[in-house]
Amino acid sequence: QLELVDPEVVVLLGKTAVEALMPSERAPMSELAGKWFSQPWAPSGEVFVMYHPAALLHARIDENKYATLRNQMWLHIRQLRNKVDKLEDKEVTYKDV
Repeated sequence: QLELVDPEVVVLLGKTAVEALMPSERAPMSELAGKWFSQPWAPSGEVFVMYHPAALLHARIDENKYATLRNQMWLHIRQLRNKVDKLEDKEVTYKDV
């Protein structure tokens, strides 16, 4: 299916996706999220890992954990957007929201 779509960027959302498509990566999500990985099965050769959005909903129980995770997720979204902009030959850098 990836070959049909031929995406420029592949994003794995959450540990389940990482375990399914990158089984050799055994690190916790806190170490994987926000990083690019080389993967031969990805059309561009690169895969970006992010927390699943549901992680933020589950973290709402603990205000500190929620704030930290929310900030990390925004950072990851900006990293991803900057990569996409570079692929499109744009020189946009997204600042903190």
